[in-house]
Amino acid sequence: MLETGQWKENNQKEIAIEDVSAVAFAYVLEYLYTGDAKISVKNEWEHLLQLLAASNRFLLDTLKRKCEHLLAKKLDLENAFAIYTAASDHEAFALRKMVAHFILENYPQISFADEQRGILLDILAFLRTRVLA
Repeated sequence: MLETGQWKENNQKEIAIEDVSAVAFAYVLEYLYTGDAKISVKNEWEHLLQLLAASNRFLLDTLKRKCEHLLAKKLDLENAFAIYTAASDHEAFALRKMVAHFILENYPQISFADEQRGILLDILAFLRTRVLA
């Protein structure tokens, strides 16, 4: 693919892939070579967020759905805002909707963490567009 000479990477021995962690890229490569990535609920939720971003970037929808499923299982009061933000940023609509409902149900316990983010307003706008659509 890079042999045509049209790419700047054509003559490079290494190609830098920015904004993808080494952990996430290792899982992406495993998925590309085997059709599966050995990720599970045992993985740290932060690594799953990184893999969600990478799978969205490289258009790996099956891997992305697997990340969404595992992140839903890892959801708790401490990571809800981070997971919601990642779901919003990486077009994980089913996960975003599920986390939005979780946040609304548990907002009294976690509202202190939403001071500068305005996530509650974003959730309300998101749910309003889904209900009215």
